[in-house]
Formats: sequence, C-alpha cells, structure tokens
Amino acid sequence: MLTPAGAAYVIDSPPFAGVRPLAERPAAHLWQRLQLVYGVGPVTESELRAQGYGDLRALCNHPRWGARAREVVEYINNRDIPRLRLAGARDSELLSFFAPHEIAAMDIETAGFARALPVFIVGVAWSDGQNWYIRQFIARQFDEEGGVLYLASKFLSDYPALVSYNGRAFDEPFVGARLLFHGIPRPSFALHYDIYQEVRQLRAAFDNCRLSTVARHIFDSDRGEDIPGRLVPELYYRYVQDRRHDLLLPIIEHNAKDLKDLCRLLDVNLLFPGDREWLKKAVSGG
Repeated sequence: MLTPAGAAYVIDSPPFAGVRPLAERPAAHLWQRLQLVYGVGPVTESELRAQGYGDLRALCNHPRWGARAREVVEYINNRDIPRLRLAGARDSELLSFFAPHEIAAMDIETAGFARALPVFIVGVAWSDGQNWYIRQFIARQFDEEGGVLYLASKFLSDYPALVSYNGRAFDEPFVGARLLFHGIPRPSFALHYDIYQEVRQLRAAFDNCRLSTVARHIFDSDRGEDIPGRLVPELYYRYVQDRRHDLLLPIIEHNAKDLKDLCRLLDVNLLFPGDREWLKKAVSGG
C-alpha cells in the first residue's frame, strides 16, 4: 500500500471470537471507590460504610467529606481520566468508560531495542463488540518503515483508548521516537491501559511475566510452534538480506499470536468490569 510516507504491506487476519462478547458498561465500580476522595483511607472508608455511606453519591452529603466527594463525582461524570488517575483510579477501572469500538490494542516488532533502529511491524487489533480483528502493517525492507508508521498512526488516531502489554515502557515510546524521526504526527490517547503493569504485581503466580505464559495460565492458550521474541531482530535482518519469506512469516505469526493473546486477556478483564482485582480473580479462577 502506498502512503505519503512510503509503501507498506498490510495483512488483515480473519476475525476471531474472544473469551466472551465485549459489552458496553458504565464505570460502576468507580462509584464504590470512596478512597478516590482525598484523605479517605481504608480505615476511614470502613467507618463511612458502617455509617451508611455506601458510594460516592451518598458521600456527597457527608458534612466533612461531601465537598471532596462532589469533586470526584464530577470527575466521573465528565470522564476526566487524568484527574481520576491522580485520585488513585486504576487504568483497569478507567477502561470501563470506553465502548468496545473505542478500544484498540497494539503490539510491535522492532529491529532491536534501541530507538534508533526501525519498527518493521505494527500490529493492531480492534473489536466490533462480538469479534476481534487484527491488522498488521509490515515493512518488507527498512525504507518501508515510514509507510508502516503512517498507516499505524492514522489507524490509531481513531481510538481514544489503547491497550498493550508492556506498551507504556516499550511500544508507545518506541513508536513515538520513530514517528518523530519520520515527521509523522503521534496519536494521543485518553487512556493507555498497559496490562503488564498489573501482571507484574502478581508475578509470583506465574513462571514468568511473558504474555504467552500469562495467557497459557489464565485461559490455556496454545500458541503451537512460536519463535522466541529474542530471535525476531536476527530473523528480520536475515530476511532483509536474503529475501526469504520463510524467515519473515514466523515473525508475522508471532506478532499475530501476541495480539490474539492480548485481546483475549482483555476479554478476561471484561469479565470483571471495572474491578481493580480482576487479574487476581482470573488467576484464582474466581
């Protein structure tokens, strides 16, 4: 596909069903989070609940905490995600503000860890509320990186919420650096939910925190034959040099498997809508 930034190759995979159909849902759990009010800790929250203040709307009538509770209620009503994050809301809770068609997932493949090196696959996924869809923007040679980034940026700009696995530390800043290099506008997101950040807090429950390991543990994901991520740069360099498609295809499949596991992990999250303990419950089977 030709773009103003150069050519790129695009693959659309067949749709696949998730763990369950996505469903639009309000931020119900946020209303129960009395600790979003500045100054309210676990002990105070227990005391307030014992006094009959079961949610933030009820707390608005409290003589001491009412004014601050009304501020948080306003944040929720206005979907003020930055202020809610500052108040202590988790990204897994804030994701409940977004309908399925507002959420995109992203996973990338790069020629190395240094941001001076190119991105050669940007894989994205999205849902129509019933099925997931995967699209991969692929650079068949180094000079197609600009086209890949142009198409990925244009696609992601339509989504206010991004979901990734270690994307806050790696994918998004890496793509941002490469977009800057090519002079392509960087998409902005109202929310970037990095599931890896929550997995790390339960690292003792897994052999390691790799996405494939977590997916296998939670929903018995079987990836079949899959290349280790550490081999991706080497295989790509060999592909660019030798032009052997059998070197590139395993990388494309690896990226698609990562995206599929990420989407299914997100579906598991949605089994516990807005619940900040969703991962712990999924791991324990609860």
